[in-house]
Amino acid sequence: MTLENPAVGDRVYARLTDVTLSRFGDEGLLVVSRSATQAVLNDTATRVLELVDGKRTVSEIAAHLCQEYETPDLGAVTTDVYEILIDLQGRGAVSPAR
Repeated sequence: MTLENPAVGDRVYARLTDVTLSRFGDEGLLVVSRSATQAVLNDTATRVLELVDGKRTVSEIAAHLCQEYETPDLGAVTTDVYEILIDLQGRGAVSPAR
């Protein structure tokens, strides 16, 4: 999937206050207190959630991951980050900050 709307790269997400993330090796345990739900996240989703701070844009998170994982395809990584954030929003872990 590619981004149909390039403006999504400018979106900013914030982690909600009742969310806890614990890293265990290459996975993360997401706990959303409000809904008493838990989910195991893969390494990439865990890293995305770690980088969500209510200030960084989707594109900035993607650029950071491109450097960290030494991958040159910023467009694909931006799409992946956006899809992860939409999933995390559905789980009640993040919300759009602006």
